[in-house]
Amino acid sequence: MHTVSQLVFNREQIKEDFEEIKRIAYDTTDLEIERDKLYVELESISKRMEDTISENARVALDQEEYNRHFNEMTDRFNSVKEKYDQLTAWIEDKKSRLLGAEQFVKTLLSEGEIKEFSPMLWHSLLDHAVVARDGKITFVFKNGMEL
Repeated sequence: MHTVSQLVFNREQIKEDFEEIKRIAYDTTDLEIERDKLYVELESISKRMEDTISENARVALDQEEYNRHFNEMTDRFNSVKEKYDQLTAWIEDKKSRLLGAEQFVKTLLSEGEIKEFSPMLWHSLLDHAVVARDGKITFVFKNGMEL
């Protein structure tokens, strides 16, 4: 109980700090802009590939040149798609972590003065505990804070 009480000592400061943390650590705006640019590039490459296939079907092209050009477009598409997928995963990871952090802070701030042990509260706040060789226990909370 004392450990959790220490964690929620200054609620207003926690709120202010968390808003700043959200702005810095969890903002995905720039990542989403970059991802959207990659998506537009993917569409453009895909359209050029379709046009190239269509042209090859209508006009007798040098097949070696056609294959070289098509393979270059395919390589570019795959490279951009890999970057797009990585950014998408990173954005989703940040959003998921934000939800967890918001839940942590919401739970933390919703509690009044803690007078008795609550397994649900403890479970919702604590990530893990570390027991040192000397028997000292360090509690590591889901927000990374250690007590």
